[in-house]
Amino acid sequence: MHYFSVKNLHYLSPIKTLHTEVMLKVFIAILIGLHPAQLVMAQDGPTHSIAELQTLLKKATVDSDRVNLLLEASLVYIWKPGMEKNDFDRAIFFANQAMSTPLTRNEPVWQARCFVVYSQLYREGNQKEKGKLYIDSAIGIFTKYNVKNDLAGAYWELGNYYDIYSDSEWTYKIKYAEETERLYKESGEKLKQAHVLKDLGDFYQVRKFDSIALKQLYEALSIYKSLHYEKVQGVYDLIGYVYHRTDYQNALKYGLLAVETAERLKTDVQELSTIYNRVGLTYYRLVQYHEALNYFKRAYTIALNNKDTTNARQIATNIIDSWWRLGDQHEMLTFLQSVGFMSEKKDLHFKEYYFGSYVKAYLLTGNYKKAEPYIKELHRLVNDSSAINYRHILYRSVIPYYFAAGQYKEMYKYLPRFADICKQYKNIQGLTDGYLWWYKADSSLGNHPDAITHYKLYKEASDSSLRFTARQQVNQLMIQHEAYKKDQELAFKESNIVLLNKEAKMQQQQLRQTRLVRNLTYGLSTLLLLMAGLLFNRYRLKQRSNMKLEQQQKEINDKNVALEKVVNQKEKLLVEKEWLLKEVHHRVKNNFHVVASLLEIQSSYLKNKEALTAIKDSQHRIHSMSIVHQKLYLSETLSSIHMPEYIYELVEYLRESYSIRDNIRFSLHIENIELNHGSAITLGLILNEAITNAIKYAFAKNEDGGISISLTRISDSQLLLSIDDNGSGLPVDFESKLEASMGMELLRGLTDDLGGSFSIETKEGTHIKVFFDYKPVTTAQLSFS
Repeated sequence: MHYFSVKNLHYLSPIKTLHTEVMLKVFIAILIGLHPAQLVMAQDGPTHSIAELQTLLKKATVDSDRVNLLLEASLVYIWKPGMEKNDFDRAIFFANQAMSTPLTRNEPVWQARCFVVYSQLYREGNQKEKGKLYIDSAIGIFTKYNVKNDLAGAYWELGNYYDIYSDSEWTYKIKYAEETERLYKESGEKLKQAHVLKDLGDFYQVRKFDSIALKQLYEALSIYKSLHYEKVQGVYDLIGYVYHRTDYQNALKYGLLAVETAERLKTDVQELSTIYNRVGLTYYRLVQYHEALNYFKRAYTIALNNKDTTNARQIATNIIDSWWRLGDQHEMLTFLQSVGFMSEKKDLHFKEYYFGSYVKAYLLTGNYKKAEPYIKELHRLVNDSSAINYRHILYRSVIPYYFAAGQYKEMYKYLPRFADICKQYKNIQGLTDGYLWWYKADSSLGNHPDAITHYKLYKEASDSSLRFTARQQVNQLMIQHEAYKKDQELAFKESNIVLLNKEAKMQQQQLRQTRLVRNLTYGLSTLLLLMAGLLFNRYRLKQRSNMKLEQQQKEINDKNVALEKVVNQKEKLLVEKEWLLKEVHHRVKNNFHVVASLLEIQSSYLKNKEALTAIKDSQHRIHSMSIVHQKLYLSETLSSIHMPEYIYELVEYLRESYSIRDNIRFSLHIENIELNHGSAITLGLILNEAITNAIKYAFAKNEDGGISISLTRISDSQLLLSIDDNGSGLPVDFESKLEASMGMELLRGLTDDLGGSFSIETKEGTHIKVFFDYKPVTTAQLSFS
């Protein structure tokens, strides 16, 4: 489950780049094991305390009032978190009191209402077989007397015997919830119908049927608003959580709506903790780690205050990952020291994650010596467990550890095993990372042929990851399409049955008419003989007319066939042309990577610093061009490049290449602009030169700094590219040296290729501006940092 209920709460950790599909399944299994209670109850819970109920019972004079109060008293103990034996005894005492009244003994419907409470009692007391007998009996009575509102609640209780996370049970869970929703709708209980629709949305999102989940949740939200019901933070939270897999903008929109509503209504703090955590997850996926950390801390504080160690432990992993992403070793280590409960023996997974996080923290500064004791502890934990997923976590920590320690040969002990595990579980992302480490080990040891081989495997695996994602989307569409076809076929068969019934009735009518005609024929035979000649003549005329029509129809059909062949041939040529263009871009991209690899190998034989710098600069220029071709062969249109994604990927590559994450911050403000591939390549080369110059010359050694990049529309037909840094700026005589600088000459030449104008100034840093024309593309705006 992914949101709070009165009796249960769940959290979900972010899916980290270094985690695998195997670990995700283990995480889910752990969550299920830690939280066995059912999802949110659609039926109403108790609204009074035991003391209040006792007072009301003394005043009650009507049997129906007494039974309702006694059943509510029983529910107080049933709904109590962590029901113990004393709670069970008190609950059954009140239920037995309700069952012993004259009203219950004589009225089957009131008896069935007691059966529903007995079902909840025995289900919560882990006597499910006994409890199920009671709920089955209640459903039979409510059905017999057609009491729809009570029948709806009984079906919901029956659904609570099934687990939404179980592959064999989840269909029953949804089936009984949908029956509950139907009955509430028929009985006019709109508020209860909305509650069930919200829970159905949650059930479907757990099973990853996101489109159905959103349909149910939006319908629930519509009903709530029509009733002016304010407590809709849970629906907002669920809608945002469904969107977090595909649409971060909507995920953040509805997550923040949930926060605003929950805080305004002063909702239950446990529910607020889950909302905070999910908003943090959305910010995390948007690479806004500071904002994510802010919400994770709020959720963590609530969990600690409620002494909810289980969920605090889970949220702690989100905080640790955020500090790691921000590269803040001090805060990461400080927080790890404060969450020692994660290393408890009973939670082997969290214990291993805890030690692995220490390794990641120390490797942020390359301090492999301090990471060494935790590597040993991970080895010990893995040796104590036969689970293959724990070995996978070990390999994730050990391989970068040995690289940081310069023990490249030691990496070869684990790289093949890691690759085998990833292949076994079809973990393409893990395989991609493994081949990248393998390539780095080969390069460090001078095994250049092997380095090229593993670099190619790394690129192929990276491409495969993209193709795998595309295949998943296509397969999902095919499944939906096949389901639609089956529904259409079923509807067609049903319509055929109706038609056949109509035809049978018509045939019976025709038979009666035939008999009448036969009788008339005997009396009018003479008249018919006289008319036979006339009818025969009309028949001949009609036959000749039909022959002409058939000839005309044949000519029309022949022309249609010829036209269809021409259209099919053109469509086939268009498809082949598009495929060839994609293949050309793919090969160009691969050739760029081979050239970059050859330059990398060549650089290992050079000692001249200027030559090495020139080769490095060339590699960056090649990579900026290869990104364009990669995006073209992966795109649908082959006609344009989405600049926010392209510029972000180029900047990430340069940050990784120059290892500047710790001391140079980047701020990107890119509008949702698309350019053709020629303009995109030119713009990428301009960015490469400007950013490279800033990294090399703008900041003193180890000096913190910032680089800001923006691409904005200044009119309907003109764009402005700005690259600004807050470094030391250019020297006073920079204007006289511009023509002698290859980088500056290249910037001016590339600007001329765009048909634009170029300017540079130095004031509290260096500021480069490029104005150029373009043909606008009408799409929604996008800005990110």
